[in-house]
Amino acid sequence: MATPRIIKDIARSLVAIAKKDQVVPQILRNLRDIESAFRKDTMLAVDLDETCISLHHRQNALKHALARDVNPLVLNAVLALQRRGLLKQISALRTAASHEAISQVNHREATIHSANKLSEIDQQKIETNLQKRFGGTVDIVTRTDPSLIGGVLIRIGDQVIDATVTGRLKRLTQTLYV
Repeated sequence: MATPRIIKDIARSLVAIAKKDQVVPQILRNLRDIESAFRKDTMLAVDLDETCISLHHRQNALKHALARDVNPLVLNAVLALQRRGLLKQISALRTAASHEAISQVNHREATIHSANKLSEIDQQKIETNLQKRFGGTVDIVTRTDPSLIGGVLIRIGDQVIDATVTGRLKRLTQTLYV
């Protein structure tokens, strides 16, 4: 499904203002956190878009839930989605904002999966290497996945860098059976 133009417009404006205020990484983290909350509670967006409840009450509920934890720019963007009945499109807004961050300020988000928790030093080394490779700035999110055995799997934009033991074993198996 194509992303509605209004979501792209909101994302473009959000990142442009965040760029001016130098808070692009913060707004992307806020959007990621909101998206995660909506994924965990699938009825949340439905309830906050419920037209049986006045828009005023729904917006007050959203403001109360988010005001202390998110940048006001993000709150306003989410309220704009809510006014249009598009809260279920929060993932599309986060994705569009990520693309805008790359094009407007050369900022990327990277998710690093590892078998064990990475030390701060390892995270910094990876972040530095990703910044050299892609240019610009990189915001890192780490996740642990014991099934990887060792190494790291890095997702940055549409690219995947697989330096895991599991990945190496799969590639070895493929070469042996070709």
